[in-house]
Amino acid sequence: MSAVRPLGPGGFGAVQGSTIDGFRYMTSQTFDSKTEINPALSWVEDQMTMAGGYVQLTVSEVKSKRSVEQNRLQRMWCNEIASQLCEDTPEGIRGYSKAHFGVPIMCEDDEWCESYDRLVRPLSYENKIALMMKPIDFPITRDMSVDQKTRYLDAMRIHFEGRGCRLTK
Repeated sequence: MSAVRPLGPGGFGAVQGSTIDGFRYMTSQTFDSKTEINPALSWVEDQMTMAGGYVQLTVSEVKSKRSVEQNRLQRMWCNEIASQLCEDTPEGIRGYSKAHFGVPIMCEDDEWCESYDRLVRPLSYENKIALMMKPIDFPITRDMSVDQKTRYLDAMRIHFEGRGCRLTK
């Protein structure tokens, strides 16, 4: 956790961070409207007063997450692939796809890849696939941007159409 001051009990908005001694420490905050920014600006002003005039504030663009339509298409394809290949369940196809097509895309982020390599790569192949499926459902596609999810779906389509599947477009 970075060195930041507490927001106070409960904090504000959809803060991602830790709660220590009843105070919420902000590590990141995402806003999608101007009305959500006002409480944060008040908090920054308070922190500047408490810190003697100096606080560190970092602002960055948030890439849009995968779309609902992309999620529906992925689920539909998993059902189609499972019924056409008769080798696995839709959930098994989903786990396979996350491991084979999603992990390489997510590993473009060095920090994510280092954690994956340390925590997941040592597992057996069967356990990695099981980890990607429910009930654990290791987060791969849910952390993707629209662009990443498009590349993931393209990789799925190329692979499974290459195996003879006919997928809805």
